[in-house]
Amino acid sequence: MKKNNTVNKPSSTLSGDSAEQKRVLVVGAGPVGLAMAASLKQHDIQCDVVEQNDGPTELSKAIGIHAITLELANTLNLSHDFNKAGKAHKVARLNSGGKTVLSINFDKVESEFSQVLALPQCSTEALLLKRLKEFGGDVNWGVALESIDALDDGRCKVQLCQNGERTETIYDWVLGCDGTHSLVREQMGVDFAGGEYDKAFLLGDVKIDWDSPQKDDLQFFLSGKGYLLMVPLPDGMHRMICQTSNDFIDDGQGGRRQVALEDLQAIVDEKGPGGITVHSPQWLTCAPFYHRMASSAIKGNMALLGDALHLYSPLGGQGLNTGFQDVFNLAWKLAYHLKGYADRSLVESYAFERLQVAQRVQDVTAKTTSFITGTAPWLCFARTHLLPWYGKRASVQDTLPWLYSGLKQCYLDSPLNGNSQHNALIPGQRLPHIQVKTSDGSEQAISSLVHGTEFSLLLVSHQGQVLPDNNGIEQAISVCEQLPVNLISLNQPLAEAANLAIKSLGLKRWISKKEQLWCLVRPDGHVAITAGIKDFHTIETYLKSVFQNSEINTATRIAA
Repeated sequence: MKKNNTVNKPSSTLSGDSAEQKRVLVVGAGPVGLAMAASLKQHDIQCDVVEQNDGPTELSKAIGIHAITLELANTLNLSHDFNKAGKAHKVARLNSGGKTVLSINFDKVESEFSQVLALPQCSTEALLLKRLKEFGGDVNWGVALESIDALDDGRCKVQLCQNGERTETIYDWVLGCDGTHSLVREQMGVDFAGGEYDKAFLLGDVKIDWDSPQKDDLQFFLSGKGYLLMVPLPDGMHRMICQTSNDFIDDGQGGRRQVALEDLQAIVDEKGPGGITVHSPQWLTCAPFYHRMASSAIKGNMALLGDALHLYSPLGGQGLNTGFQDVFNLAWKLAYHLKGYADRSLVESYAFERLQVAQRVQDVTAKTTSFITGTAPWLCFARTHLLPWYGKRASVQDTLPWLYSGLKQCYLDSPLNGNSQHNALIPGQRLPHIQVKTSDGSEQAISSLVHGTEFSLLLVSHQGQVLPDNNGIEQAISVCEQLPVNLISLNQPLAEAANLAIKSLGLKRWISKKEQLWCLVRPDGHVAITAGIKDFHTIETYLKSVFQNSEINTATRIAA
């Protein structure tokens, strides 16, 4: 397979103006900003990162990483690094009335990463920063954004400030990864509508003493007095999130109360199962939980990602994960546009796709938060007595793990979808999980091979099938030589392709026994279009529509 990880010379300072290369400014060096910068550098896009803080966070902050994020992180070859540094949870338990009323089993999810990974944000950022440096990038710490002015040609004149010294620099694009109080969003003039849940929450990372075999399980304790969430972390700590009174976020003088360990212990005694002692705190705080969404994701040559674009209750564990998905959706599109491969409409599809997903995630997290935090007697009764019966249904056990893993998120009505449909290979959906055997005999998930900076063109067939005449193979090879497209052959030996073997049984949910087809997969792992083995011209037409303004002359270099 082609190698596409371009490594640039290291640079720790703001880059100078260049007439030859397009330039991007990433504002914010949290996980989303670091992932975006690393992705752009991997595409060989000139990119500066500014962060007003003096260095990376030392706090755990956002800790939950789902299967969809781990699959997408293959783009940066970070999935297994994340997994090694974190603590994997296969089951999440909901407890009410002194018993487990629902278990969500993530083993049911068909993925290389069928789990919820607990990984402190400081560790996530450290791994991302390391990868960014390996790609030749770095972060300009202690640099604050002050203003952005849109120029007549679409570029952005940006004023930055470091140690009281102001500079003005021209960037082709500015990406707001600067969180809830995003100055980029403010400069764009974009609304951030929503509100806060009428509840206060206490959060902390502590060690616990608890003589229970469930000590290392991820679990909720629900009651008429509120809830307690316990998430074991990889370093022997536990993240505790619990409902508390509003006086914690309003001390009567417009501020928040200072949280003490005794406060957390009292809440754990009240809402937990009993017998838990908390000690050795690393971090304690209290806050309201918000739900907000920006009215636009792109305005001019500015775009929003992560918490600058959408803000959720943390109880669904979706905030950080949705931000990572923003990154892997936008990075390849912006890179292709800046390189001249595609016109602006490809970038605009980011807003269309991600705002729809953000709204669906908002709906799910709002329902989850209401269900978990509700204290009405009827709701407590339903959770204790009806949920055990309801939760055993196969439809619930099959749906919930997929829903919260993020693997069901899709772009079924995206303008980038080709007009085709073959069983599980549906345009707009994530490429379904399947294990493949590489030429060296090792097994890998297909997701670890198709995500990256290029499209992947899969030739899909069962073992022993003979390719028909007029199959488009020569045309496919020509396309893959001229465009950023990897040719991957499943079960069909081709000298010019990456050959992967898979038993026919494993393909039964992809194609019927007699089918052979082409499947084009986007760099972010979503199916773009499929076509029958004799209909490669359909794939050609699609690629021409994506790369219509490319510097590569597709009209003459791809067979008509």
